[in-house]
Amino acid sequence: PFCHRSPSGMPSRMPSRNITPPPPNTSTHTLILALCSGALLWPAAGVALRALRRRLCSWAAALHPSGQSERGCIKASGAHDPGSVDLFGTVSTDAAKLGSEEMNTLFVPNPRGGPQLSSFSSNIKDLGASPSGTKTPRRFVCLVLDLQNEYEAYLQHTVSGANAVLAAFRKRGQPVVWTNWSRVFAESHLYSAVDRYYGPRGIANKTNPVYIWSDGGNITLPPLAPIDDSERSRVIESNHLSKFADLDGSGREILYPMLKAWGVDTIVLLGSWTDDCIAATAFDAVDRYGFDVLLVTDAVATATPHGEKMVECIGAAICTPVTSADVASYLDAAPSDMVLPPTAPLHGSVYLSYDRHVCTRSRHS
Repeated sequence: PFCHRSPSGMPSRMPSRNITPPPPNTSTHTLILALCSGALLWPAAGVALRALRRRLCSWAAALHPSGQSERGCIKASGAHDPGSVDLFGTVSTDAAKLGSEEMNTLFVPNPRGGPQLSSFSSNIKDLGASPSGTKTPRRFVCLVLDLQNEYEAYLQHTVSGANAVLAAFRKRGQPVVWTNWSRVFAESHLYSAVDRYYGPRGIANKTNPVYIWSDGGNITLPPLAPIDDSERSRVIESNHLSKFADLDGSGREILYPMLKAWGVDTIVLLGSWTDDCIAATAFDAVDRYGFDVLLVTDAVATATPHGEKMVECIGAAICTPVTSADVASYLDAAPSDMVLPPTAPLHGSVYLSYDRHVCTRSRHS
């Protein structure tokens, strides 16, 4: 029998005869073509949408010149900025009454020459009143940062003070949030600038401090751990130095909307490491989100020689240094109209209920 050649040029066993193909299934062909077209067009559509978004941003900038200053620069706005809100409504009143007075500033020599340096300290001297005497009822949260098994050897001196604060918060029904540093080294893990800073050495012998190495290393020390389901729901397994930077699986912020759901205005901050997570979280809390921060100096720790210097630094820049006894005694003695109850249930899921100013970020946007 005669054999024809296939498109590749190789002989085919198919006899040379005319075979009438079956009639096409129109609906099936249409579906296949549509799916193939969609698969081919989807990446192009994504590119087009991103280009359109850039074009819309350009048009918006042209239509809203208020985004630019008179010098043609981009002008920051407080219109949608949670860090630009006076949570207590006292700044204007205090300025009217005390703005003409001199600051309590300590001047020190400048080791590099030039003008003397200025050393400042917190003006929050009384948790119940502003500098001019206006009452400041507060809603507190205690953030217990990374007091976990991995760092137990460095944390023993913090346990007593942290326990005193926890007991006072539980007694007054004020919220507590625990975080645990949970970054691990694995092929599929997410890496960042923190990994590049610390570098690859110390992975084989499990000494690189950017990762958790021990089983259960990211669990809170037993004396300070959550004691019921409500408290356990408020534990964040964290990947960031600033605990405000952690996102859930949908890209939603976790900590900030949780605090706003409770109506929090004042953070009592304790934990580790002072020169990493404590500092990063404190700066975000004050500058980005507008909270007052009390730093519990006898309940913070680190594994480096820089911890005390960092306590001094942030205590002279953004935080009010306090002791655990200060916090416990205030919460024990303050009347109910000065320590206000949370405005939502004490459960971690409340972060899903607060939407205003909540940031949703995508790694690929």
